[in-house]
Amino acid sequence: MKTKHSVFALVAIAALAFVSCGGNGTSSSGVAKKSLFGDIPELYENKAVDLLKEVASMQGKEASMSEALGFVAKMQAMYEEAGKEAQPLADKLVGEKVA
Repeated sequence: MKTKHSVFALVAIAALAFVSCGGNGTSSSGVAKKSLFGDIPELYENKAVDLLKEVASMQGKEASMSEALGFVAKMQAMYEEAGKEAQPLADKLVGEKVA
């Protein structure tokens, strides 16, 4: 029981940390219109919004260990997918000079 709450709390805290990073430049969905740090972080942010909203909606509800682990698995898959999409952008940056 304590482990269930610990895992869910960890996932919820991570979700809230990502969701709270929005600022004045956000759209109605909570996604930044233009990321302060560039295209690659923006790609990760866009991918994470739906998953983080789902996790945030579970706050205050009892979650089973399998649900919490399911969120962790979804988050890992989201990061892998975003990484594959970000790789071409990162390859373009190699060798560019910073202004």
